[in-house]
Amino acid sequence: MKIRKGNRKDIPVLAKLIASLEPWAAYGVNYERAKYILTNMRDQIYVAEQEGKMVGFITLRGYGMGEFGAYIRMLAVKEAYKRQGIGKALMNYACKVLKPYGRNVFCVCNVKNQAACAFVESYGFLRVGIMEDLYQKGYDEALYRKTIP
Repeated sequence: MKIRKGNRKDIPVLAKLIASLEPWAAYGVNYERAKYILTNMRDQIYVAEQEGKMVGFITLRGYGMGEFGAYIRMLAVKEAYKRQGIGKALMNYACKVLKPYGRNVFCVCNVKNQAACAFVESYGFLRVGIMEDLYQKGYDEALYRKTIP
């Protein structure tokens, strides 16, 4: 597997992936909305490839939490490639990229997405709070923080 910096040519494939996964689909993020989000975000995008195919990605914002630290905005892996270490590899890569931005990395996870919450917790992120109705009424998000040594 290879991780590389994403580019505009990747956006259609990444948008299709976003639109196919929860919780984005529950938030009403379809393909067109996902393309818009990816095209207009200020985040850095990194893509995981396996045998020449995009199998996942992560988006990062260096000072996404101001002086308190960096922010991982999105992490997605195609269903057929889950549980193969791709998410972990993307998180490892992200923490290396984000280290110059401070010792803290933050992310949010929909509390109903128990698998995603368990994943970030297994990676050493600690749940520091719940933000009720953050993106949409009825969808609470857990705020996570990890201190990078």
